[in-house]
Amino acid sequence: MHRFAIILVGLAAAPAIAAPCPAGDPPPLAAPFAAWGQATALTAATAADAAPRLSLDRATVVTLKPSADVAYPSKPGRGPRPETYGGLIVIDVPAPGFYRLAMGNYTWVDVLEDGKSLPSKAQDHSLPCVSKILDFELKAGRHLVQLADDKAATTKMMLVAGRKPPAPEPTAD
Repeated sequence: MHRFAIILVGLAAAPAIAAPCPAGDPPPLAAPFAAWGQATALTAATAADAAPRLSLDRATVVTLKPSADVAYPSKPGRGPRPETYGGLIVIDVPAPGFYRLAMGNYTWVDVLEDGKSLPSKAQDHSLPCVSKILDFELKAGRHLVQLADDKAATTKMMLVAGRKPPAPEPTAD
C-alpha cells in the first residue's frame, strides 16, 4: 500500500509535457488564443522602471536579456541559472478576475502583486505549440511580470481574460 502511495506522489510532482507542435505552419488555436499565430514583438527590460507593457489578447514575441543583467525586484521562484535569459514586463489588468498567461517556452514566470509573487491557480499543457498556460487571480491595476531561467533568448507570450480554474478532484485516502 505504501509503495503505491509513493508512486502516486512522484507522478503528481513530475513536470507536465506540452502538447507537441507539428512541423511547418502551426495549427490555428481556438478562442481565446486565436491570435497566437499573429505575434507582435517587444523587448523585456532589465529594470522594473523600464518594463514594457504586454497587451491583453495579443500574442507577443518577447526578446529576453541575459539573466545576469536583470535586476529582479523579487528573487525569482526558480533560477536564474547561468547562461539563461529573462527580463521584466508589465501587464495592465482592467478588472479583477482570472487571467491566463500562455507561454511559448518553459520560462519561469513570477507575477508580482503589491511586490509579492502570486502563485498560479492552475497550469494547462494541452494546446499545441504552447508550452504552458498559467492561470492567475489578479486585482485590477499594473503588475510586474518577472521572466527567468529560459534557455532561449526569445519566448512567445499571450495574456487573456480567463475563467476560474476547476477545483481539483478530491483524492481517496
